[in-house]
Amino acid sequence: MSEDAPIVETRWVRARMEPVYRIEETNRQIGTRRVWKRKGLLGKKVEVEEPVFEKIYHETGKFSDVIPDYQELSDRIAENCEDLERSGYRVISVLPIVEGNYRWNSLTNNMSHGFGGYGYGFGVTRGAIITGRREGAL
Repeated sequence: MSEDAPIVETRWVRARMEPVYRIEETNRQIGTRRVWKRKGLLGKKVEVEEPVFEKIYHETGKFSDVIPDYQELSDRIAENCEDLERSGYRVISVLPIVEGNYRWNSLTNNMSHGFGGYGYGFGVTRGAIITGRREGAL
């Protein structure tokens, strides 16, 4: 590594969002599972077998606005850390970046008079900043 290389290197790893799927349940049975069910209104619980049907996940081409693809993000963080190590840097921190968001909706009646609403806040992981220090640098 050359002496003019920076002492500290940072990498921004952006989180891609989870794809949205449409779930289609088929009539094809792929197995059974054992569950506890109550017999009658006040009867005792008995263990019965229940059929399990195949589910097909279809991509919609849309992406969630609140759920990151954590597996893909962790793979990309690992790749960047390994690349820094190969380049002669020691990873000293991985800082997650969380963004605050909110959703709200107002409720109205048929006469278009507002009478309330609701809202909520949540945090979304947008990515991570990886910082490495050049080996041998003070």
